[in-house]
Amino acid sequence: MTFQAAASANLVLTAGVDAALKFAFPLTSNPSYNPTVGTFQAPTAGTYFFTASVTWSSPVVNGTLSLSLSVAGQKAITATCLAPVLGTALTATVAGVLSLAAGQTVQVVANSSAASTVFGAVPSPAAISWFAGSRA
Repeated sequence: MTFQAAASANLVLTAGVDAALKFAFPLTSNPSYNPTVGTFQAPTAGTYFFTASVTWSSPVVNGTLSLSLSVAGQKAITATCLAPVLGTALTATVAGVLSLAAGQTVQVVANSSAASTVFGAVPSPAAISWFAGSRA
């Protein structure tokens, strides 16, 4: 049970506001991943591994981007990336193992300290953001 999807467009983040990221371009076919809303739904109870990576840019020095794996609307695992310089494209990544009940959903949520952009625009390899998962 593996899936991988990429962002197909840029997303502008509002400072301090959680934004569910949609990875609308499936790179693998899996009925458990819904590209319309950007969620994975566990088909059976079990242990799953997820990872998400986004390319982003902060308009301020020391701006941050928190990237979370959210289970059923609650942040379960969060990683934070710091932008030490202005206007540089950076990569933020979050990964982890989650124990899910059948039917539980997982999605990626981003929160930026300043208005910023998460880059998509498949198939540009220089600015791709993606979400992937598999049964552990």
